[in-house]
Amino acid sequence: MFAGMEAGLWFVLIALILFITVLGVVSFRRLPRSAENLSQPPTPAVISPDSSHSNEAVMIVQPGGRVEYLNGLAREWFGMRSEEPADLERLVRRARPAEDLLYLCARQGQKRLSVGGRLVEVTSYQVPGPYPLMLVTMRSVELSVSMDQSQTDSSILQIVTDFGRNVSSSLDVEETLYAVLLNVSHLIPADLLEIKTWDVSRQALTPYMLEMSGSSRVIRPSLSQFGELTNMLVARQKPLLVPNTRIPDATIPEINGSSPVQSYLGLPLVADRELIGTLEIGHLSPGVLGQQDLDLLQLVSSQIAFSVRNALLYSREQTRSTELSGLANLAQVFGAAQDYENLISRLVAGIGPLFNVEILGFLLYDESKRTLEGQVPFQGLPTHIVEIYRTTIQPESAAEKIIYERKPLITRNAAADQSWRDLGLQNLAQAASLRESVLAPMISGEHLVGYIQLSNHRQSAVEFSETELQLINTVANQAAGIIQNSFVVENTRQRAMRSDALRRIASLSASTTPLDEILQVSLQELSHIFQSDLAAVFLLDERIGELRVHTASILGVTADSASPLARLHLDDPEYRFTVSGSRQLFMSGRLSSDRRVLPIYRPLVTAYQVESAIVVPLAFQDRSLGELMLGSRKAEFFNSYDLQIVSTAANQIARAIEE
Repeated sequence: MFAGMEAGLWFVLIALILFITVLGVVSFRRLPRSAENLSQPPTPAVISPDSSHSNEAVMIVQPGGRVEYLNGLAREWFGMRSEEPADLERLVRRARPAEDLLYLCARQGQKRLSVGGRLVEVTSYQVPGPYPLMLVTMRSVELSVSMDQSQTDSSILQIVTDFGRNVSSSLDVEETLYAVLLNVSHLIPADLLEIKTWDVSRQALTPYMLEMSGSSRVIRPSLSQFGELTNMLVARQKPLLVPNTRIPDATIPEINGSSPVQSYLGLPLVADRELIGTLEIGHLSPGVLGQQDLDLLQLVSSQIAFSVRNALLYSREQTRSTELSGLANLAQVFGAAQDYENLISRLVAGIGPLFNVEILGFLLYDESKRTLEGQVPFQGLPTHIVEIYRTTIQPESAAEKIIYERKPLITRNAAADQSWRDLGLQNLAQAASLRESVLAPMISGEHLVGYIQLSNHRQSAVEFSETELQLINTVANQAAGIIQNSFVVENTRQRAMRSDALRRIASLSASTTPLDEILQVSLQELSHIFQSDLAAVFLLDERIGELRVHTASILGVTADSASPLARLHLDDPEYRFTVSGSRQLFMSGRLSSDRRVLPIYRPLVTAYQVESAIVVPLAFQDRSLGELMLGSRKAEFFNSYDLQIVSTAANQIARAIEE
């Protein structure tokens, strides 16, 4: 029993000691430091925030992420003024990886990370009390080339070992590049840090840099931060150290002092005598980078070069595998080319995985209508936008010249490109915020089938590489054959349908069927084969001297709404300009702006948004009986062949009206 009481007293005594410690942290910002406690992370830390040790930064974080205290050194590392309030979100932006710092602010542990470009060992302790606190201490890791000049865990041997393990842990290109940049930032503090990969096909470098918010990924900027310094490094293909770019150097005459980088260190990444890319470090202050930094980077440059090369080779093999799979899918689409209604959706679904773009689709060229028209579905564009994605190619225009040249149109900014403006696609390019874009012509034999469009890389605005352009050209050639073959099949089917429809209309017109039924069935047949939105017959009533719509047969609008809209007296001066009065065929693809549209048609145009129309006379033996109209809400919908079919049907209907 006495043993139990003695143990209980000890627990009470320990609890009192811990409580007094917390009160000291909160009230007086004083925590006695114990070296034994620092060596054991699980034990609550006992540290003075105002420690005189210049290499140790201290931060106290309350539950929920509120930063209660930062000592002077911590403020210096995080780039904060002494009177400035601390904010965890801002502190996290200065740390890499940012999630590691957040982890240590939430639970105790130990990690090595970069704060303000400085490699530090961060240890966090949970301080007990009325409400828990996290005490985070940061100690700068001093790197040394000699093992006997530093502790074992910060020796150059340990650094190189850790570096090699981190950069070779993944074969994903972006993960590898992120690991390289992150670990280099641990070794050498930098204001500017880039790694570039060499594209043999383009003979150009692709830059990568750490995402500025501190997230664990890299981004591809459109332009390098180093400019002429990069060009000089590639030309020399050997390490380049410039402590002060503002001071003229006879050995480096290329530097003109215009770069914002004042201290520069660059290394070419070479694997098996092949240039893989470059690694560049810059400071906005002179004299920061020196020979020791260069020596340190050269120790790991080979590991970087081989790791990046292996990741690039793996990525190319993965891309090639995806391309072959996508091309195989196109072959399957070719086998189902007769399924015209689903053809475009199958093509977009098959091609989409081949390219890392937001917008992908087809613009098909109709030679008879002289139109270039977007097809639904169009990846990245909503259907209502695609339905107005069309342009008319005017004769002897700049657009016609582009169509005849049949060359790929490649631009870095479609919204401001002259070729897109000439084609009449600039407005949509601006509305859809199209950046880098390719319009690759699809040519089958001597016929231009249309264009395949790819726009806006998903991650960043970078030009299409030579490899991408070659693949686009291959896909365009295959898609051209598939679409052209489908056109032939579909046109054959459409001609058969139209022949059957004309045969049924002729048979019906010669029968004893009532006129209302003949007109109604005939318009249904014509509306079906042309997929029109409106069909109507205007009959001439000589008894009352009026041309008016036949409400019993009208399609696309209700009879009640149409009856008061379209009527015209024969003594009206405009009657002689109608199709009935002039006996002239009428076809328009832009009714909303066509000055030939008469008042009798205008109500149908404005009320029902009809944009394309065919109007043919109903006449028998030089006697006018009225006219027949087909309309569509799509612009440039009908062609001359459609006009011939409707005229043939109108002659059969006119015979039935007369009889």
